[in-house]
Amino acid sequence: PGASPIPRLEIAGEIVAANKPVVALLPPAAFGSDPMLHAVSVAVVEDITIGLCAQRSMSVVAPYTAERIRDAADKAAFLEKHGVTYALDCRMSDQGLFTQLIFLPSDAIVWAERFAISPVGLLQQRQEIAFHVARAVTEQVETGRAARIDYLAHPEAYYAYLAGLRNLSSVGLPE
Repeated sequence: PGASPIPRLEIAGEIVAANKPVVALLPPAAFGSDPMLHAVSVAVVEDITIGLCAQRSMSVVAPYTAERIRDAADKAAFLEKHGVTYALDCRMSDQGLFTQLIFLPSDAIVWAERFAISPVGLLQQRQEIAFHVARAVTEQVETGRAARIDYLAHPEAYYAYLAGLRNLSSVGLPE
């Protein structure tokens, strides 16, 4: 048996790929002098990965590839190379674990939240954080399906949008 073909959709007379969006969970870099907090944040990302892999609405980048993306000098090129649609960026700070979900075609943050992590009740916190983040990511991916299909059908519009943003960033008020 051969590989099954990629499902296709017809949008405005064009046939486009309807494959699943790809999500990369970028693990937090080591933070501060407390190795326990870093270990907990990495375990939370692993739990989120497990939760998202159970979803049929998306594909998840392998953890070792996500680490390479996190460490890459040119993250954008690496994300594009792997066809990533959404990046879940995770960072540790004194305030806890900060997560933000970025829809890469428009470079927009579509969801973000900070979670406190303390030594008291660590296992329960870890489970609650992983559940909450996996649910939020799933909701954003499923509600963003129309935007992703529109991007697949008209990538030139996306590139024109980016060029416009670049031009607007150099415009200033007259002196």
